[in-house]
Amino acid sequence: MFSLVRAFSSSACRASLAQFFEAGQALPPQTYTGRAWRASELRQKSFDDLHKLWYVLLKERNRLATQNEEARRLGITKQMWTNRGRVKKCQKSMARIKFVLNERQNSYEQAMAQKHV
Repeated sequence: MFSLVRAFSSSACRASLAQFFEAGQALPPQTYTGRAWRASELRQKSFDDLHKLWYVLLKERNRLATQNEEARRLGITKQMWTNRGRVKKCQKSMARIKFVLNERQNSYEQAMAQKHV
């Protein structure tokens, strides 16, 4: 029975590590990606949508960090391979989500303060 549990847990571990690689490759071919999310677009999203988007971006950020580390480990120069543009777009989108949530929090606090006056 112990071997069954062990086999199950090791396969789950491999599956979870695979999510840090894009298309099953440590360094996928470079492709053009879209733009970062705009604050105006994020303001229209619900809290749940922003929460989900945050974790999608977090997973993307971790995937990109894995690719950067793999390129460094293999000695690949930034002139030959880089994902810096994607990293910047991810950082901007995450910063904008924080900004929009902070705007909502401030608006809520102001409304509550006016209500109690």
